[in-house]
Amino acid sequence: MKKATIFNLLLSIFIFSFIPYFYIISQTQITKPELKFGGQIRFRTELDGRFFDNNAKVLFYNLLRTRFNAEAIINQNIRTFVQLQDSRNFGETSTRFWRGTLDGTSDNLDLHQGWLELKDLFADNLTIKMGRMMFATNSERIIGNLEWHNVGRNFDGATATYKYDDWQARVFGFLLSSNELLMTSAAPQSAKMLGGFDLNIPYIPAGNVYLYYDMNDKAIPSAAVATSSLPKLSRYTFGAFTKNENPGFIWELEAAYQFGTIDTLPRFKNNTRSDISAYLVSLFAGYKEGNISVGAGLDAYSGDKTDTDNYEGFDHLFLTLHKFYGAMDFLPFTVLPAGGLRQSPEGTNKGMMMPNIRASWTPVKNWKFDLSLMSFSTFEPYKYQPKNETNEESSSDFGKEIDFLVSSTVANGVNAQIGFSAFLPGTIIKETNYLKGMGKDNSYWAYAMISIDF
Repeated sequence: MKKATIFNLLLSIFIFSFIPYFYIISQTQITKPELKFGGQIRFRTELDGRFFDNNAKVLFYNLLRTRFNAEAIINQNIRTFVQLQDSRNFGETSTRFWRGTLDGTSDNLDLHQGWLELKDLFADNLTIKMGRMMFATNSERIIGNLEWHNVGRNFDGATATYKYDDWQARVFGFLLSSNELLMTSAAPQSAKMLGGFDLNIPYIPAGNVYLYYDMNDKAIPSAAVATSSLPKLSRYTFGAFTKNENPGFIWELEAAYQFGTIDTLPRFKNNTRSDISAYLVSLFAGYKEGNISVGAGLDAYSGDKTDTDNYEGFDHLFLTLHKFYGAMDFLPFTVLPAGGLRQSPEGTNKGMMMPNIRASWTPVKNWKFDLSLMSFSTFEPYKYQPKNETNEESSSDFGKEIDFLVSSTVANGVNAQIGFSAFLPGTIIKETNYLKGMGKDNSYWAYAMISIDF
């Protein structure tokens, strides 16, 4: 029996096992649910010069995200949460130009979250959540919400969390796509899932060990690229995390190792199966005193070696990209729009080494300044052929990025940010950008954002 089928069967048994408990609850005294309402309006404007070409037209766009949520506390054991979201780029709604501003259609109005939480019903200190939800682990380097994105990420499935004193254990399972049913309007999909287990260790600051599993039932033929989750695969990610932000010596450390099997890699002409053997190490250490903190770190993750039988490219699964590898979102893959023009730089399947320096300063209450300096290089040398040249060369230099951010809590629930970034391209980008329709100049980006939570 296929793993995706087994997962669906277990999920069905899990859900139907609730029926006796729902009967018990129905016999208790019925009380009026407590209702809470809230939401968010977030507006961001961006000046986008991420073309490495000073002669290219700078893009200017405005992003609006609107959320409205309702929480119903049925009793001390049951609560539900529903969140609707509309996300848009100004002027994109009109799909029929002759209607202009009379067109009220929208492709991005959706149920962002909708879940049911059962607490202390099956056992004391056990909480079960089912439905569509935002979900993140640790600092979101492996699994995160990607809240910077104008839509954000959510997952469909269930979690179970058990607490005992200062210990916490959690299991989760999510369907990322499923085999199509005739009663749905979905397009045919490849069955894909994500599951895992993590354990908080109270003796270590924010200490957590985890084991995740993700699988893809069959290859998606249109875009099976290295370091993506698209090829057919069965993969485990084992790791540990710790973080301390208290005044004095501060640190963040995460290490992960991936193993399993992966098929349909473009580098294999016969599409043979490969064993996965990949790893990531991220460390940051610094000092925090009063209103200033400063530190240095190193991010490193393995890249694929085409001359071996194994596949060594580390996959970040569901990374919250914007927090770790630069505000310009170039690496390790890109989330930039523009109809495929701005693709990921060449060589990203070779892994990465990223030494970085970060500093923050809070001169007065509710004002914060952040500065980050990052240097990007491949973990394995990348071979390329320069334009109009016949000989092949190699390099590890992606380039350097500078990020500057000012943030302020204007009022209760109101946050404002202004940011500026510059990327100085290295040898790989300069010598291969012509394949992407981009140039060799420094690249710039800036934004201003205000969010109101109520």
